[in-house]
Amino acid sequence: MPPVYDTAHRQAGTGGSLRGAGDRACVRHARWGPDADADEVPEHLDLREVPEVVQARRRWAGVVRRATRAGVDPSEVFGVAWAVVCRWWESALSWEREVIWPRRLHAVAGGDAGGDFAWWRVVGRDAVVFPEAVAVADALLDPAWCSDCGATAVPGGRGRCGRTGRLAANSGNGSGGRGWDR
Repeated sequence: MPPVYDTAHRQAGTGGSLRGAGDRACVRHARWGPDADADEVPEHLDLREVPEVVQARRRWAGVVRRATRAGVDPSEVFGVAWAVVCRWWESALSWEREVIWPRRLHAVAGGDAGGDFAWWRVVGRDAVVFPEAVAVADALLDPAWCSDCGATAVPGGRGRCGRTGRLAANSGNGSGGRGWDR
């Protein structure tokens, strides 16, 4: 039986949905249903070697609850986080010390992206960057973190940073050890 890719609504028991990337994560089967603009996309990507992706899917449920309590649409928060992280992804090839995303990419490619590296970057991107997207979405709801970068208040006392992409990109320039995403 093929896996059912749970939405955030069903898993979190709240009204939020990722409307995209995380909707394709099946926690029970540790699979990702890719949705890439590439030829011959596999039915699913195996996440057993990248448990941090499955853990991020579980963590998303808490982010949805926090956003909802703050009066913020979870998909809007995720959209901002996703845009930031995908921008990092496009720059990551030039990060000399980056080790996390290459390891994940090779893992979702079955162990070696090898000769099809460019194809796997397209097909595997969403699963590979998902943990950072959830971490950034979570940070966007943290008033202490956002107050450091000139956040504006949103309902519920939570902060939203209008400059997050720039500041976050500067602080995560390929060190490989993302202490901020824990």
